[in-house]
Amino acid sequence: DAGALTLSLVAEDAGTILGHVAISPAIAEDGTNGWYALGPIAVEPSHQRQGIGGSLIRASMERLTAMNARGCVLIGDTNYYPRHGFVPRPDLAPEGQPAQHYMVRALNGQTPDTVVDFHPIFQMTGTK
Repeated sequence: DAGALTLSLVAEDAGTILGHVAISPAIAEDGTNGWYALGPIAVEPSHQRQGIGGSLIRASMERLTAMNARGCVLIGDTNYYPRHGFVPRPDLAPEGQPAQHYMVRALNGQTPDTVVDFHPIFQMTGTK
């Protein structure tokens, strides 16, 4: 309802879901459009380390590229995501986010020179 989901992809085998990735719109501080955020991404523990997560990332980046997205940001493991084209950019991390884990991947254009933050729904604190 909050408009926080752009893509939702699943990996399945014989009708059993093995993994999922979500892509949400992101907001560039300089007002440029076309930025998205990856996450969450999950793979069934018994099926991890088989390339499912990587396949989901590749498929989501292909879809974003086809949508003319400028790029994608995430908070994640700096030992894992660079193999999928993400570059650590702690200097561009939004306030309140763990800068050492903030990464960017340019898709149709250059890496941003501005902060790209996550959808406001992910900024919510507390419960209703």
